[in-house]
Amino acid sequence: MPMSQPSAKLYRGRVADQIVEDLRRQILNGELPDGARLPSERELAAHYDVSAPTIREAVRVLAAMGLLAPETAAGPPSPRGATRCSRCPIASVVQFEKMTAADVFGLLGALNAYAVEQAVERASDEDIAKLRVAAERAGDMTDVELGSPRS
Repeated sequence: MPMSQPSAKLYRGRVADQIVEDLRRQILNGELPDGARLPSERELAAHYDVSAPTIREAVRVLAAMGLLAPETAAGPPSPRGATRCSRCPIASVVQFEKMTAADVFGLLGALNAYAVEQAVERASDEDIAKLRVAAERAGDMTDVELGSPRS
């Protein structure tokens, strides 16, 4: 798959960050379409004129952002775990340059509240009963990590 040229000449300080930004832009703008396979590590390294570890670092960051998903197609696995581009709605939030962690958590809180509203509207009486039992059990826990009940 042909890639567009980098937006600007890469400077050598934090090259992986520049590659992340360039690939992020291409994914979010649709130049690397949703579901498209990312070029190989070797191709990316040649394209950006960097080492394979630099490409691996950039790919890890993009995967953590949710912009790359592991390859799921049938066939032999790639030596470096091929990935596909993913423009999921949460991942696109990272394009807002001045968002703070509090902004992101606020957005996630709003999305979770909406998800709960939708679940409640669609829940059966049996679903609600199961949730009540689970909530009661969770309320009886003193140490969530160990799962030991209160006396």
